[in-house]
Amino acid sequence: FLLGLFLLVGAGAVYAVSEALAKGSLFGYRFHIVVISKFFLMDVVQQACIVLYLLGWYEAAGMRCQLCMFHPQHCGAEQAFHLTNLLAVVCTLLSSVSNQLLVRPIFKRAYTEDDLCVMYCLRIGTICVSVLPFTTGLCVASRVIMPLPALVH
Repeated sequence: FLLGLFLLVGAGAVYAVSEALAKGSLFGYRFHIVVISKFFLMDVVQQACIVLYLLGWYEAAGMRCQLCMFHPQHCGAEQAFHLTNLLAVVCTLLSSVSNQLLVRPIFKRAYTEDDLCVMYCLRIGTICVSVLPFTTGLCVASRVIMPLPALVH
């Protein structure tokens, strides 16, 4: 329920910011406050929910394992990253990276190589910070959840 609500609120925030950009009014620092609050109130929470779901259901001592203990007929070979879970993970990570579409560097007529290097390094750094809760959850997860544990860890 919360993930669907977050999708609507996030789409509304993106629409409000894009409309303000189209009108030429960035409304001071409120633009940055909207983007940062979207990250902390939506993206981090969504990633934490998905990681906790994956760990709570698919971990070796998770709820799926306990369900299989009492009802073995319900248990089959199931991966943590099947199509539905993978789609939820990809949409959540794309939502958290979408902040990069909203924040643009200042337009200058000529960029030096140092300007371009700093700009791209900052973009890559913000993308890494945007997906940090999910990647931290993957580092905590055991080999049961990961499809290729040696590669992921």
